[in-house]
Amino acid sequence: MRKNNYLIVGGNSFIGINLALGLLKKGQNVKVFSRHINNFPQNIISEVEFIKGDLANVEDIYKALVNVDIIIYLAATSNVTTSIEDVFGDINSSLFFLNFMESAKNFPIKKIVLASSGGTVYGEPEYLPI
Repeated sequence: MRKNNYLIVGGNSFIGINLALGLLKKGQNVKVFSRHINNFPQNIISEVEFIKGDLANVEDIYKALVNVDIIIYLAATSNVTTSIEDVFGDINSSLFFLNFMESAKNFPIKKIVLASSGGTVYGEPEYLPI
């Protein structure tokens, strides 16, 4: 398997940590962009490059994008109730994503993976009028 340089955006989450573990086991290079790393297991911290930053800050994003082949974007609101209670937070999350993607256009990224489950948690509709 060819070695790639992965960037996990929002990697300080359950999915991000386990994804990093899986990529490391396959011998891949892993970089994590997050506001903090407090959830990361101590036994792999030395194997991962951490970029502490904010998605609202283009300079932080540019630092994270250096020498990256594949981006896996996990940073988003994942709770429908929270997004309803904090509409502006949800809008900001979308703007941060756009900010990140606009920045990524300036780098030779091979692939971008956007993880999303928002549309899958409700199951199949019983009635679909369209």
